[in-house]
Amino acid sequence: MKPVRKSAHELQYGPLGDLTVEATAYQVVSRRFDFGLDSAICQHLVQRTFAALADEERRRGVQRVPPFTLRLDVKGHSLDVPLVNEPVVRQLVAGTPLAQVQQKLREALFKRLLRRDPSVEMDDVRRMLAPSALLACYGGAPARPARLEQTDDYRMDLRRLRETLSVPEALVPAPQELSDPPAAVVEQIGPVIEQEGRSPESARALISHLQALRQRFCARLDELSPGQLVAVATDLRDRRLALKTRLRAHVPVRLTLYHEAELAALQRLGPRDHKAVDQVLSSRVARLLTEAYCQGGLLSLTLVAMLTQQSPARVGRLVNAFEAAQKLILPTPGTIHDAGSKMTHKALVVRMHLEGKECKQIARQTFHTEEAVDRYVDDFERTLIARAHGLPASLLPRVLKLGAHVVQQYEALIAQHIGDTEQVRIFLRERGIDIDQEAVA
Repeated sequence: MKPVRKSAHELQYGPLGDLTVEATAYQVVSRRFDFGLDSAICQHLVQRTFAALADEERRRGVQRVPPFTLRLDVKGHSLDVPLVNEPVVRQLVAGTPLAQVQQKLREALFKRLLRRDPSVEMDDVRRMLAPSALLACYGGAPARPARLEQTDDYRMDLRRLRETLSVPEALVPAPQELSDPPAAVVEQIGPVIEQEGRSPESARALISHLQALRQRFCARLDELSPGQLVAVATDLRDRRLALKTRLRAHVPVRLTLYHEAELAALQRLGPRDHKAVDQVLSSRVARLLTEAYCQGGLLSLTLVAMLTQQSPARVGRLVNAFEAAQKLILPTPGTIHDAGSKMTHKALVVRMHLEGKECKQIARQTFHTEEAVDRYVDDFERTLIARAHGLPASLLPRVLKLGAHVVQQYEALIAQHIGDTEQVRIFLRERGIDIDQEAVA
């Protein structure tokens, strides 16, 4: 039986549905307590324990919110606003346009606010969630920005990123602290776990681990500042790219979607100030990526698009604009695990290699893995050897098993940093690579 082919919507938005505290809980229960990851009993124990913990906290007057729930303050009113949840993901997977889903979310929020304060305006919601919606659309769309100049002087500089984006030094990975679970929850759930052949001590430990997870991933609304939320991010140490999202390691990260100063600046802008709005959004996107990285996590551009009420393509353009303006590399999954076809990152890696820097140093300074650095250097040197032997440019992609655009990028780097074919041969000989003179004659 042939596997069911997933739609493009499911491939893009489906993984968002696996960024939950439950998915991490299933992994913990499976890994630490030897329950089957996909077994019904594993899911039953997690759901029963979470429900019991939530009931106990409500009894004590403690209310937590799920991940991706934004604390939003308007005119003295605080609301919990879910930006990513199961209903939203289900709509996107079913093919509902992203812009339509985001628009419905803003309209629903506006209605909630209006019931509390009739003086609230839709622009109050737009400034916080979707600044681009403030712009006038009549008279034609704004001109598309010119293509950014590709250079090789970009840098990974976490200190500068923190300073540029006002990311505090205190923002670090949250520690996992285990505490004794409430006696009422142990009394209710302990026997259920013990029925599966576990000791009372093991049952208590399982409840304690799930309680710690819930406290880390599900924040109390009063613990968040206005404009903040806790998101589920992929652990940047997890290199298992081929695994499904629900099977990869996740970490909770506290993110700042907006600052009060941003809202004040947006309120002063006119309806046609596209450049200023783009600058605000570019900084907002960069801040989310950097804050997640500082706490040990990585956010996909699709997830950032959901949080900032934009399309993934526009988020990608804002990332490029920020990097070009600041000459800084942002920590994205594409940068950390595989820089894709971005010329700036390949150029930087190759130039540092030509300067004699070690692989570990290059990886540390460019947000890349050592594997990615090795791959770029190896691809570059194979291109050098092919050039030295006079292989026709039309054959290079097939022989080297690289995309045509990648080969063109490497050839541009060769021309910039080494020179013509004869200089390439000299360069290789100096590095101990013998070039057969008869083969190149």
